[in-house]
Amino acid sequence: MKQPKKLPWTISSLCDGCASCENACPIEIITMVETEHKGFSIPILKKYEDCIGCGKCANACAMGGIAMTAYISDAIEKCERDRKRFLASDFTPWERSE
Repeated sequence: MKQPKKLPWTISSLCDGCASCENACPIEIITMVETEHKGFSIPILKKYEDCIGCGKCANACAMGGIAMTAYISDAIEKCERDRKRFLASDFTPWERSE
């Protein structure tokens, strides 16, 4: 699978937990997860490997809580940390050529 040129980056301090991004994702890879602050959720990519980089999630966010970033390696690392922290599931990151 071809890696997109950009990936979504959640800016938690701007997120209001509305789930507009989750609803806008055409391939349903965004999920809202409850944070340590009970009753407050943020979006994470549950399958960033499948992200097509369309930006519909960022466009749907009225608060600016999601931005598209071209720093793919950083975004992948953040997604991996978020998934370990919030989903505790196994995953296989993209193979990167060094």
